Amino acid sequence: MDSSGSEIDVVGECSSNVAIECCTRKRKSYSIDKKLEIIGYAKTHSNTTASKHYNIDRTCIIRWRGQESELIESQKGRKRLAGAGRHLTDADFDEQLSLWVRQCRAEKFRVSRRMIQKEAERIFSSADDESHEFKASAGWLDKFMKRHKFCLRQPTTICQKQPKEYESVLVNFIMYISKIMEENKYDHIYAADETAVWLDLVGRNCISEKGAKDVTVKNLGYEKLRVTVMLTNCDCLEK
Repeated sequence: MDSSGSEIDVVGECSSNVAIECCTRKRKSYSIDKKLEIIGYAKTHSNTTASKHYNIDRTCIIRWRGQESELIESQKGRKRLAGAGRHLTDADFDEQLSLWVRQCRAEKFRVSRRMIQKEAERIFSSADDESHEFKASAGWLDKFMKRHKFCLRQPTTICQKQPKEYESVLVNFIMYISKIMEENKYDHIYAADETAVWLDLVGRNCISEKGAKDVTVKNLGYEKLRVTVMLTNCDCLEK
């Protein structure tokens, strides 16, 4: 080493090269068989040699060697240990569930929040992934709907529009009732409040995509069939 400090420069350059090499390494997924192969190579040679040979971080090899017994006893055919790596991926899970919602809406079926939660649990259980639990909570559902731009809407096809010239029709009706009352001299007049109980009840709300102009919902064809419940009150306060 001379007074110019050339040795320090060489060390700094080597450290920089190592840092660049580490940064260029990409995360990879290794099966259990591959991990056991790397462990065997490291036993025969060394952890450092195996790291250079397979281009893997030395700390990964050390960790795998500590898990060797678990790797050997792991279920045959399983690619990873329980709890390692990603499970049923969020992207695949979300895509499958959002596709189900869109298919139901394309066929005009009503979709509720509870239905989405049930379908999410069904998809997860059918994936045969027992390494972690999944709960379709209300918070998870809110985030799912936000990601896919779903919202809770009211059906737009079941509605009543005001008739043309409804003001004049209403005035004529009141005048007609007044005329009938004057002609017949009724002893008692009852005010009636009618409430319809629909036999083919269509849910009030339905999950749909944001911005959709029409939110149509299929029914059994009896959406107008109902039973009328009436409550009356006499002008003398008798019920």
